[in-house]
Amino acid sequence: MSLTQRGHEVSFRALLMTSGGIMESGNDEMAPLLRALVLVHLELLRDKPDAPKPEVLLRRAGLGIAAIAELLGKNYNATAKMLSRAKGGS
Repeated sequence: MSLTQRGHEVSFRALLMTSGGIMESGNDEMAPLLRALVLVHLELLRDKPDAPKPEVLLRRAGLGIAAIAELLGKNYNATAKMLSRAKGGS
């Protein structure tokens, strides 16, 4: 299944990671553009065997586990477990 396939739209708030922590973007007009950019990038990486998992990339970008799970259409606990395993292996 394609992450950008119609009928499977997802929504999340754009978050920025700064040295002071995570702060929400106040520009609601940018959220759809950022969401599209993230989904296109994840789609391009999907078929590359050595590419990091989408969950890891999104976590590195500063998204929380709940936002990652919602964005990818996955269960919170499964996402948290996958991230925990990825952290242990790195």
